[in-house]
Amino acid sequence: MSYVTTAAIGDYIQVRSTVATVIDPSEIYYACTVEDVEDFQIGMEMTIKINDKNYNGVIVATPNNAPEDIPAALKNFVLVEIADLPDNARIGVTASFEMVTAEVKDCIAVRKNMVVKNGGNYYVYILVDGVKVERQVEVGVQGNSAFEILSGLEEGELLIQ
Repeated sequence: MSYVTTAAIGDYIQVRSTVATVIDPSEIYYACTVEDVEDFQIGMEMTIKINDKNYNGVIVATPNNAPEDIPAALKNFVLVEIADLPDNARIGVTASFEMVTAEVKDCIAVRKNMVVKNGGNYYVYILVDGVKVERQVEVGVQGNSAFEILSGLEEGELLIQ
């Protein structure tokens, strides 16, 4: 069971109110909290890490396809199903989620701490003849730790902070 009411013997219970919720522990879905729910679609693949082991999962529900009367607490969740559910998976076990939203090959990538944003523009600092020079760059894909640089920086230029 995932819920049992706190009503005592003899208490009045309203019609159609939930007294208990019974669940099937053989069908566990992992709920992942997300910020930009519109970026997640049913069928997208995710990697789920449970107890230091990675598993493949698929998004089976998002707030975008949930019923209108979904509780507010579930408005920023996506549900992920794991095809080969591990034996140690059980209700209450935490997991981490990873999803690749963009992948770029053969590009110039710069750590985020090396890029400065000012007034909607992005800049890096390079060393030219021993002098620190600010250079505006155009960024592409933004990952958790790096920016793709589309223009404004050439391979081999020396970046400084």
